[in-house]
Amino acid sequence: MFVTARPKLKKIRTILVGVTLAMIVGGAALSLRDAIRSARAQREAAQRTLAAYAHFASYLYVTRIYLMARERTVMQAFVKLGPDDPWTGPLPPPTIIPAIPDTGEACARSPRWEIYRFRMDLPSRALTIVGGTPIPAAMRLIRDSIPKLAVTPEIASWHFGYLFVDSPDFPEAIAFTPVRDGAGRVRAVYGYRSCYATYDVWDYALVHRVARIVPPFLTEGMPTDSILSIVVADSRGRTLYSAPSRSVPVRATGTDTVPQISGIVVTVGLRPKVAGRLVLGGVPGSRLPGSFLLLIGSIVLAVATLAMMRREFRLVESREMFLANISHELRTPLQHILLFVQILRLKRARNQDEHDKAIEVIETETQRLIRLTDNVLAVVRTTRPQIALGPVDVSDVVASSAELCEQLAAARSMKIEIDAVPAIAACNAGSLKQVLVNLIDNAVKYGPNGQTIRIGIRADAQDVQIWVEDSGPGIPAKDRERVWEAFTRLDSPEDATAGTGIGLTIARELILQMHGRVEIQQGADTGARISVFLPRWTAE
Repeated sequence: MFVTARPKLKKIRTILVGVTLAMIVGGAALSLRDAIRSARAQREAAQRTLAAYAHFASYLYVTRIYLMARERTVMQAFVKLGPDDPWTGPLPPPTIIPAIPDTGEACARSPRWEIYRFRMDLPSRALTIVGGTPIPAAMRLIRDSIPKLAVTPEIASWHFGYLFVDSPDFPEAIAFTPVRDGAGRVRAVYGYRSCYATYDVWDYALVHRVARIVPPFLTEGMPTDSILSIVVADSRGRTLYSAPSRSVPVRATGTDTVPQISGIVVTVGLRPKVAGRLVLGGVPGSRLPGSFLLLIGSIVLAVATLAMMRREFRLVESREMFLANISHELRTPLQHILLFVQILRLKRARNQDEHDKAIEVIETETQRLIRLTDNVLAVVRTTRPQIALGPVDVSDVVASSAELCEQLAAARSMKIEIDAVPAIAACNAGSLKQVLVNLIDNAVKYGPNGQTIRIGIRADAQDVQIWVEDSGPGIPAKDRERVWEAFTRLDSPEDATAGTGIGLTIARELILQMHGRVEIQQGADTGARISVFLPRWTAE
């Protein structure tokens, strides 16, 4: 039994399928959510790893810069003062500092550059300067800032320091170191004018070039600029050094400061090439495209399944309606045949005319049953035989088709008028007759009693047109494509008009097999005109 015959089963099946599809879509949605969360967590973990490595790299750079700065001051400029040891005896003059304190200073080769050296005694703050006069900004640092910094624990630990001077002409710094007595008290501060870390950035470039913060087996010989970038800026954010010189993309950055050199800020950025090698398994890519495809696929599957179910239910309902209609179609002619057979068998015909009428009705109803059987067989046949085409006199086929349907029309007081011109079409006479009989039969069924069914033929250079027009309710424009579908009827199930819903389907298929086409238009009055176009027969 069909599912639609059992509404409860249909409802249960629909609910089960709907729940299953909802679970599939819901599972895909949960999978997408988990993929998003997992991808986010993995990216965050990878980013934290890269950020930690970048901070470690900045720490290594800062450490190396500090050590090189200490080498420049404590081990070169102030080496004779012995900043690491307490000073005993008289304090030496500022000339104990070399004339060019920082070996290799680029600014020392400038004719405008005078390297002054100084000593400030504490706590008296008596100042001795040789080699030049500091600019006002530098003098303020020497008199006010350096004495205060020299006694701090940080300078006591570092043994040196740098302060940047706001100079409009030339970037410069002041390097200084405290000299302590045996009790740890600061006796004096020695210092000198320097361009180290402001103009002479050779140490930054050297650190960037030679420092190895990434294991060699990960870099595989890549140049330093492909591994990381470095930017050194002063405490006000002004860039002192940048490598590479142009802006490059980075995956993670680490920042640290060098308080010994006026608080310069070192920022190290990891380039994408090396970032993928520092994380085990590489920086995770997004899983979202695959998860989105899974979700979209499940939604498409759900929609397709629901559409197929709806189509299945419609098909089952159409076939059930077809069975009901064809049962009605068969019962009517069979009842007529049985009635007139009984009249003849019981010899109840009162005269020869009634006898002939009974035989005529039996013949007509038998032909009707044959046409109905042919239609049903045409629908259920899985393979279509090839139609043999040839020259056919369309007017003869129209006349014979109208004659075959004349008794059915006369039973409802209808007339059939033919407006034909001679025309030869390339088609099959039997198939064309089956098409025309279906069209005329529909016109008889759906037209009003007493109507006139008009059949016409016209021909042009390419086509032969045959039309059947009735005075019925017509076919709405929105339904003119749907009526060609099998088991489709525009009347309601309660409509008393019998029909299987397959006549027009068969008609269009036969026309297509004969390389023709069919159209539905509005009739001259209220009815419908169905036109068949067949190729005209030519010698070629």
